[in-house]
Parts: sequence; C-alpha cells; structure tokens
Amino acid sequence: MGRKFRIDDKKKVISLIEQGQSLAFVSERLQDDKDIVLFAVSRQGYDLKYASLRLQGDKDVVKAAVLNDGGVLVYASKELRNDEEIVTKAIKNNPSAFVYASKRLRAIKKIVLLAVLENGNVLSYASMKLRDNKDVVMAAVSNYGLALKYASERLRADYEVAFAAVSNCGNALQYVCEDLRDNRELAYLAIKNDGLAIASLSMRLQNDKELVLMAMETFPKAIMYASDDLQKDEDVINTFLSSCYENGILFDGSVDDTLKKEYERLINDEKLIIERKNKIKFLLMQFNCNLDFDTLENSKSKVLKY
Repeated sequence: MGRKFRIDDKKKVISLIEQGQSLAFVSERLQDDKDIVLFAVSRQGYDLKYASLRLQGDKDVVKAAVLNDGGVLVYASKELRNDEEIVTKAIKNNPSAFVYASKRLRAIKKIVLLAVLENGNVLSYASMKLRDNKDVVMAAVSNYGLALKYASERLRADYEVAFAAVSNCGNALQYVCEDLRDNRELAYLAIKNDGLAIASLSMRLQNDKELVLMAMETFPKAIMYASDDLQKDEDVINTFLSSCYENGILFDGSVDDTLKKEYERLINDEKLIIERKNKIKFLLMQFNCNLDFDTLENSKSKVLKY
C-alpha cells in the first residue's frame, strides 16, 4: 500500500489494531506515535518491525514487544540488543532470541544458560569461551544432542558431555572425539537411540556384531558400515532383510503395503531361491553394498525369519 493510502486517523488505527490489523498500513506519523505503537506491540510483538527507528530504540516499546514475541528482538535498536534486561525478557519468551543479542551479552554465562537450557542449538552463537564451559555445554547437549558440534574440542573429548549428548541424540556421536567413538558403552547408547550412529563408530566397533545387528533393527542401511566380514554373516543378512520388511522398504526403494506378499512369495517358494538372491543383491546394490552370497548358495533355509 502506498504512503498516500496509509491510515493517519488515530482513533481508526486503534480500532483496527484491536481487530488485529498491522502497523504496516499506518502512516509514518503514527508509526512514530509511542501510544499507538505500544498499544500495537503489546498485542502483536511483530509490529515492532513497522515502528519508527526512534521507537525501535525506546525501551518501553521494545520491552512490550519482546514480552509478546521474543523473536522481535531482531528489530530492536543496537543499544537495546545490548540491554541485559531486554534480552533476558526476550529469551524467556523465545530462547532463539539469543541469536540477536549483542556479542557482549552472548559472553555472559547466565544469559547463555537461560537460552541453551531451552534451545541447545543456540550454543553456536555463544562466545568461544562459553563453548568451552562444561556447565553451558552440558545444558545445551542435554536438550539438543547435536549441539555438541559447537562445543570446544576439549569438551567433545569429555566422556560425561559425550554421554549426555548421545543420550539425547544418538547421531551426536559423530561430533565426539575419535577416541570416544571407540568406546563401546558410548557406542551402544548411541545406536540404541539412533541406528545411524553406526556410521560414526570406530572400525573396531563396526566389526562388533551385536552393535551392527542392533543398528539394523531401525536403520537397514547400517549394513553399509559393517565390516566386510560382518557383511557376509548370515545373521546380519537376515536382520537386514527383516529390518527392510519391518520398515517398509521395497526393492525399488519405495514404501508399499504389498511388501509382505512379495517377501512371502520369495521366501516360501524354494523354487525362487535364485530370484530371491538376485532381488537381495539388487537391494544391496542400491545401498552401495557388495555382499558375498556364496555361503547361501546351497542353503535351503529361509533367508528371512519372521
């Protein structure tokens, strides 16, 4: 709407705001009227975006706005994004508002803790010093395990921190130090939470049959990360097929209700042993696997066990 069509009647604007209208359609004169803007942002914090620059730097106006929507801290003046009271109120309303705080405030432990306790991902905006603070990092990874990515190298090598991270998200194992990725207790916990964590295990643990089988229960592609010896193991192959079945993965990579019938046809008809093996090979090729089926060549046992 052009400027000449913007509303400049104060009473009319108040009525429209009560009906949910935005300050975007208000005249510049009224966008600089503190009473009008306060009335608007108290109901819809996002209207701070349309306030005049003067009022975006007014503490009363910005406080009212962030109490309604912490994320509108982004529209506050530089000075108020450096105001501890304003930033604290914004974070309490919306932890993600932390990313708009000044560099000075992002280096204050109590403010960082307030944010990461609710949204660990904002750890990436904390000062480097606080990313090396164990209290702060533990708070972050406990509610968002992948925040471990932003922790200092020292804390990514801390067992307690790593344990908290993979307890929340198994795939956080990818961010722990190399030595801890060879820790079986940690690996077991990670895979229990997310089979994909097998991709981050040490080569030694990728040859651990129990871990590989557990990973494949929810993540069939875990077979890609198993050692060469385990990829030839009949139990591993059987678990792979069972997992494909239970997770609804067809040979063409799609999901379909006809999967059970297809498996029953391939598994129960011994005349189709060769076809079954070819189908399995085709599926594994899609997963970038190259398994040796010689051990199954003369087997009359069912490959998939219900």
